[in-house]
Amino acid sequence: MGNKILPRYNNATSANVSATTKPRAKTPTNVKLEVTVNDAALRRTGVDFDGMEQAFALVPTRNKKNQVEWKRVELTFDHRSADRGGNMYDTHTVTIKGTHIRTQDLQNLGVAYGLKTNTGEVWLQYADDNYKLGGR
Repeated sequence: MGNKILPRYNNATSANVSATTKPRAKTPTNVKLEVTVNDAALRRTGVDFDGMEQAFALVPTRNKKNQVEWKRVELTFDHRSADRGGNMYDTHTVTIKGTHIRTQDLQNLGVAYGLKTNTGEVWLQYADDNYKLGGR
């Protein structure tokens, strides 16, 4: 399969970024990253894989020169759930320290999410369409 980018509106995945902040603080205390995957719906988009996806995120961080660098963060499998229609969902999460992360970067640049599968990587968004703090 190689790499694939999912269309913006799909029912195969959803993602979220949230942060714990203090009033007027430029950096968040913690950042929570979350991805939910519907394996069956993901396969219907043309991704043929074994169902053992590994979610990851690219998070904008700041280096010593105050330049943005994108740090890859692996999410861990959290739980499996189902809806009333019998669809199964895998949720992957991680909470990271807000060190070197700016709240404004999470709002303006957002977080890019992807899935590593046995047949390649699947990106959950196109370039410049990242998941942003406070909304997409």
